[in-house]
Amino acid sequence: MPAKYLLSLALLICFNTAWAHSFNIVFIAPYSKLAGQSELKGFLMATRERDAHQDEKSDGHLGGLDAYILKVDSLPDEELLEQLDSTARESEVPFAVGQINDSARDMLEDNDIVVVDPVSGNFWAAAIARPEQIKRMNGEAFVVAFEQAHGYSPDLQAVHGYLAARVIAVVVRHSGEQILSSPQALKQAVAQVLQQPSL
Repeated sequence: MPAKYLLSLALLICFNTAWAHSFNIVFIAPYSKLAGQSELKGFLMATRERDAHQDEKSDGHLGGLDAYILKVDSLPDEELLEQLDSTARESEVPFAVGQINDSARDMLEDNDIVVVDPVSGNFWAAAIARPEQIKRMNGEAFVVAFEQAHGYSPDLQAVHGYLAARVIAVVVRHSGEQILSSPQALKQAVAQVLQQPSL
């Protein structure tokens, strides 16, 4: 095979591999309100705890893979489903997180997008009762790190966003990226992580 074809093949393989090591997340929140901003800040804190590298173009990393956040504003409410439908049609999305109402949840599940809600986790009650005991992946206290980064104590939404991201990180790291193409397996993996007493 001529050298120029070998080079083209190598570049194609590298290009496809680079894109394979990433995934999208639909993030639903009222971004004009503090609750939505806090949810996103908590989530992003988890995406920057591990696997960062120079010149990254993603929104962070979860489970060793680049994570890209597709923000959908839940306000005004009448436009939410239209935004979700457009996002689901235009992008491959394995996960959805944030402040998700029942109609949005139904649409996401109809599109084989797995909703990650830490409220259903066995660790949730203890986390909201004693947020000061939530530890980041490096052992640092989440509350202290959030206060230093944002100038205020994390509210319930910040904790919600942070723990949702941690669930995704555990699922992806322990299951591997191949699970992202299997919604049923992904849903089961998320359910298993939510059954754990802690993250």
